[in-house]
Amino acid sequence: MKMPIQKIESAVQKKDVRNYLQEAYQEAYFDKDKGRLVATDDHICAIVPVTDYNEDSAGYISPDAMKHARKIKTDTIAVNGSINFPNGTSMSRSELGKFPDYEKVVPKKPKGEPTICIDAALLLKLAQAINIPSADSGTSLKLWITGSKDVIYVEGNSDAYGAIMPRRF
Repeated sequence: MKMPIQKIESAVQKKDVRNYLQEAYQEAYFDKDKGRLVATDDHICAIVPVTDYNEDSAGYISPDAMKHARKIKTDTIAVNGSINFPNGTSMSRSELGKFPDYEKVVPKKPKGEPTICIDAALLLKLAQAINIPSADSGTSLKLWITGSKDVIYVEGNSDAYGAIMPRRF
C-alpha cells in the first residue's frame, strides 16, 4: 500500500482508560475494495484514497505503524498478515472485529459549490484565543452563520467571543 501524505492517524481515537469507544476506533482501517484508508474517533471520520498492491489485504493499520513508516521515510508498506516495511522491520496487525459502516454515516458529496469555506487553522487559532484552556468543553465553538456569509459570529466556552471570515477560493 502506498502511504498517504495526509496524517490520517490524527482521526484515530486515542487509547483511553475510560475506553468507552469500540477498540476498532483506535486504528485506521484499510478498505481494499474501495482503495481507501478510513479513521474515526466517533466525532470525525477521515477517508483518504490510497494505492494498494495485489498482495495487500484489508484490515487494521495502527497509528504506530503509520508513524514508523514516516519515521523511516517510506511511502510504501506491505499490508497482509502483518505490516512489513522496506527496511526489513514489521509489525503485527490487529484483529479488532468489524470496522463501523462509515459509508452509512458519511454523506455523499453535495452537488454544486460549497456553502461556506473556513480555514481550519484560523478556526483553531480563534478557539484557542477565546476559550478557557482547562474547561471541560475544550476548544468547542458555537457558530452563527448569517444570511450574508461575510462574517461568522463565534462563541467558545467562556464569555469571550469573536468572528471568522469565510475563505474565498
